[in-house]
Amino acid sequence: MTTPTVLVAVGLDDAADRVVDLAAVWAGRSKAKLVLAHAVPPPDLGLADVRMAGLVPPLGEPPIDAMLQAATKRIAALVDRLAGTGMVVETIIEVGDPTATLLDIADRIGAELLVIGTHGRRGIARVLVGSVAEAVLREAKIPVLVLRTTA
Repeated sequence: MTTPTVLVAVGLDDAADRVVDLAAVWAGRSKAKLVLAHAVPPPDLGLADVRMAGLVPPLGEPPIDAMLQAATKRIAALVDRLAGTGMVVETIIEVGDPTATLLDIADRIGAELLVIGTHGRRGIARVLVGSVAEAVLREAKIPVLVLRTTA
C-alpha cells in the first residue's frame, strides 16, 4: 500500500503559511506525505509579472538565480514550521511555467490532491498577472483544493 501524497503549490509570500497549514491538517488526518512545490517562472514569461507579484530580485543578480534562492529559503522556512509534526515532507523547486510545472509535478509524484492558494485578484490585476490557481483548477486531472489567501 502506498502513502497518499498531497502536493502543495507554495508561493513566496506570507499567504503560503495559511496554504501549508491547511494542507498539513488534511495530510495529517489522512496520513499523507506532503510535497511542497514552487515553480519559478522562466525569464521568457516576463519579469513584469514577477515584479507585480512582489518578487523583485536584488539588483546585479540574475533574476532566475535570485528567484531560486528566494524559493529555497521560503520553502525551508515552511518545512521548519512542520518540524515536530511527524509528517513526511518533501520539497520540489523547478523552473518553468507555473501551471504546467505544477501539473507535471502532480503527475510525476502521483499526487492525490493539489492544494493551491489564490489572491482573488480581479479586473486589470488579474488580466496582467493571471491566475495560476484558476488554470490549475481547469487543467488538473486530480482534485484541487483552492484556498483564498486574502480577506
